[in-house]
Amino acid sequence: MKKYFSTQQKKCIIVKPTQHWFMKKFYILLIVLITLGFVSRAKGDMTSSNYEIYSDSIGVNGGNFSSSTTNSLSDTLGETSAATVSSTSYTIEGGFQAMSRGSLSVSVSNNGSVDLGTLSPSAVNTASVTVAVSTDSDTGYSLSITSAGSMPLASIVPPNTVTTGTEGYGFSASGIDSAFSGEQAVGPILVASASSPVTGDNTTLTFKAALGSGDYNASTFSQSIVLTASANI
Repeated sequence: MKKYFSTQQKKCIIVKPTQHWFMKKFYILLIVLITLGFVSRAKGDMTSSNYEIYSDSIGVNGGNFSSSTTNSLSDTLGETSAATVSSTSYTIEGGFQAMSRGSLSVSVSNNGSVDLGTLSPSAVNTASVTVAVSTDSDTGYSLSITSAGSMPLASIVPPNTVTTGTEGYGFSASGIDSAFSGEQAVGPILVASASSPVTGDNTTLTFKAALGSGDYNASTFSQSIVLTASANI
């Protein structure tokens, strides 16, 4: 408690220290990066400044594409080595169709925005986003947090969890591809992975935060987190 005196009116003003935890908003923004790197194939690209032909075939016909409301088909005819040969240490995929570069797509619910609401020492606030991944990579994919902004609150140290009345911040991941159980600190970590092609596999990231009884000057907490999805090679 501090006392201040006015030099003109000679009155004593009492200033009481306060706990500034109320009305603390917490926002998180997820930024998604996609890297596509499939197993290298022995081939010779034909390129110029205007075009690239990354795969070609010598045969009767090639590259015909047919589709309907339920399927799509790309076909080739007359190739002599259109087969797959493998052993424990290598795989040889022959033919035009084996030259496909593959695909990887990622979507995040809520446009990657997470609102943990108004924090207080009397509750643990939670908010979630769902990350959906699809890829035709034979070896699946990996989804990781590769970087995170400065920590707005104290990070948990597993196996500890975010608890009411104690300052803490962490997250969990759930889904068939999730890479860990329990709660983890928000930082570089493998979040989810698969070892085969997937279609719309969902991983839910649940962020949690709580305040202690300390003095918090900031009115708003925020953090940017980078999620990186890549095809396994």
